[in-house]
Amino acid sequence: MHDEPLRKNKIITFPPLRSHLTTDVLVIGGGIATLSAAYRLKELRQKAALIEMNLLASGTSGRGTGILSPGFDMD
Repeated sequence: MHDEPLRKNKIITFPPLRSHLTTDVLVIGGGIATLSAAYRLKELRQKAALIEMNLLASGTSGRGTGILSPGFDMD
C-alpha cells in the first residue's frame, strides 16, 4: 500500500510473477470503475487480483474534470 497520494506516486515496477497466482477474480485496469470493483470484491471476501499497465488512475479516470451532466435524452 502506498502512503502518498496517487498524484505523487513515482513509477514503481514490480518483478514478473515467478509462480502461479490463484485468484477468484482477475480485474484488468486501474481506473475508477475497476478499482471500485476490486475494493467491493475484497469487502465480499473474494480473492481478487488487479493488474494495470501504468499508474493507477493514470488514464481517463485521472484526467476527469468532475463535471456531471444529464444524458442527451433528458429534458
